[in-house]
Amino acid sequence: MLQLRTLGASEIHVGDERIGPEQPIAFALVFLLATSSPAPLTRRELASLLWPDVGDRDRNHRFRSLLHRLRRLGVPLVCSEVTVVLEEIAVDYRRLTKSPRSVADVRADVPIIGAVLPNLYLTASSLLADRIDDVRDVITATVMRWLRTAIGVARAEGDWALVERLARLALVFDDASEDAWLSLAEAQCITSDEAAALRTLDEFAGLLGANEQSMPATILRQRIVEARASGSPAKDVDCSVLIGRDDVLRRIWSAVSMAREGLGGAIVLWGPAGIGKTRLLREVERVRMIESVRVVRVGAQAVHALRPFSLVVELIARLLDEPGAAGCVPEAFAALQRLATPKSPNGLPAESLSPDVLYDLLIELLEAIAEEGPLMILIDDMHVVDGAIWPFWRAMFRWSTDHRVHWLLGYRALREAELLTLPEASLLHRVAIGCLHRTEAALLVDGRRRGCCLLDFDDIFARVGGHPALLCAFARSVDELPRSTARIVDDWIARLAAAPLDVLRLLASLGGSATARSLADVAPLNRAELTTALGELARIGLVYENAGIVHAHQVWADAALALYGRADRFAINID
Repeated sequence: MLQLRTLGASEIHVGDERIGPEQPIAFALVFLLATSSPAPLTRRELASLLWPDVGDRDRNHRFRSLLHRLRRLGVPLVCSEVTVVLEEIAVDYRRLTKSPRSVADVRADVPIIGAVLPNLYLTASSLLADRIDDVRDVITATVMRWLRTAIGVARAEGDWALVERLARLALVFDDASEDAWLSLAEAQCITSDEAAALRTLDEFAGLLGANEQSMPATILRQRIVEARASGSPAKDVDCSVLIGRDDVLRRIWSAVSMAREGLGGAIVLWGPAGIGKTRLLREVERVRMIESVRVVRVGAQAVHALRPFSLVVELIARLLDEPGAAGCVPEAFAALQRLATPKSPNGLPAESLSPDVLYDLLIELLEAIAEEGPLMILIDDMHVVDGAIWPFWRAMFRWSTDHRVHWLLGYRALREAELLTLPEASLLHRVAIGCLHRTEAALLVDGRRRGCCLLDFDDIFARVGGHPALLCAFARSVDELPRSTARIVDDWIARLAAAPLDVLRLLASLGGSATARSLADVAPLNRAELTTALGELARIGLVYENAGIVHAHQVWADAALALYGRADRFAINID
């Protein structure tokens, strides 16, 4: 197999043979074929690039001779009367076209990155030099795309030393990259080197010039200064990665990286009440404030079930404040301003416009803003909107797939069956947010304790399981869950299907623990139905199995009994 190195060295290997820039014509031909493969190139085009000042007859003779010599070296050429193509080749930079999914992937690929085509100066013709420069630009862009994605992966997994390494590497390829400068400062800040972070931001500001201060850089610098003044540790400046949500954040950062390249889309974070959907949206909003990605956030409310397009109007009002909004067509911008102020004398109620007109206006606004840079739109509590508006949002998501706009929604649901009214999963990608695992729950409780909780973690976990909101509430309480959390538990129980609810009630009536055999003796379900119901309860996080015994977390068991009049309260007293 032929191997072309473009990073850290400029050389071609065919078995034990090496072709380098010191053999300029041979290297140029194989280089051009390798970088265009699998697409063929014409003989005429190649010969003209290599010998522009030679007559056709002599040029064709030289080209045939060169092909013969390369074949003897083992170069896998496939030639026709018109074209030439290379087969069975490996080009190092193409390895970076695959986005890394984990820190392990990043660490496996980062060693291949080096200077692009060093010491390669082929001067056979100006056209050849231009062609090589074009390839050099493609390679550099590929490396930078990979580095941006890799930085997001390392950030999501909390590997800040790797983030710093990748950011410094990115600055070698593009010393004006805002992403790289801000990622470097962020990593320095979180690893307790605030002074270095401030110097990095000052250096970046110097590159921009006095009149071009970057808003993200200003925000990050102010955060660091305020943290230093208050004496808080560096890790409090950025609250670090959410516990137990690394996979979700990694998927979001990957989607944002795609949006940078003009491949937007939409993701819905779905899960039951209190599971952490809103917290995730806030984390995305907070972290992206120090990135070169604009974030606009709105939240659906009960009124949007009655006036569904009023949510669109609220979003438009927020978007009009974004840089680039004024770049709309003047007529459209005037209409958008009237929409955003419906109660003004010249206001334009959303109900007076057809969905198609509203769609066109919003698209005009998004296109203008996206021209300035990628845009991320966060909308929480989308479960409250009227189902009739989903075709409108579906059209928006479809349009975003080839634009620099990405949507991130929060949607309350306990079961995937509750998502049937949403656009198809190929367009609105589903990401389920579930309970935390035991080790993650322990980390969360330890971080939220206020010194007043009388229970140890094992007792807390037995009572509420891995539910983040209830874990935090218990960790901060003295002897019981606050009654304000009753609505969370009630919402979960109300969304359970009949069979899982019956099994949970039976398990609670048996004292909260039982073998599957014991449940089968009393449950009005056959074995397959019982197994399915227990699997659903375990997936949701209401029960768990240990040594062949199924246990129900106490708060959920009490709530199931209360639904049937077997308990009069849900708050759990320690006494």
